[in-house]
Amino acid sequence: MLTYKILVVDDYPLVLRRVSEFLRNHGHEVDEATNGDQALEKISRESYGLIISDIRMPGTDGLRLLERTKVLAPATPVVLMSSDPTITRDVLIKLGAYDFVSKMDPSSDFSEQIKAVLIRLNGKVT
Repeated sequence: MLTYKILVVDDYPLVLRRVSEFLRNHGHEVDEATNGDQALEKISRESYGLIISDIRMPGTDGLRLLERTKVLAPATPVVLMSSDPTITRDVLIKLGAYDFVSKMDPSSDFSEQIKAVLIRLNGKVT
């Protein structure tokens, strides 16, 4: 499996740590941001193979981050995540997201969802 430099963005420290640890344990280089503004600053200075961001955050939210990332780093896939059950994958993909990961899907382990995204991404790259 290919490894990536991944930016993880979430305003909840527990989720940020959980996602980052999972990715590091799978050999990826991980950078973290606690809000959209901090993420945009990093994206303007660094290149990432993948960005994983919460949608609902104070200030610059995940949807605005997606929009700005498409300008700053158009080739970088952005995966959005949320615990909001009203958000659907289809709508986010139409907005330009690579994929959507539910923080609250009881039928799927959160880590397994991220792993599935990475497997798809590897298939796209190779």
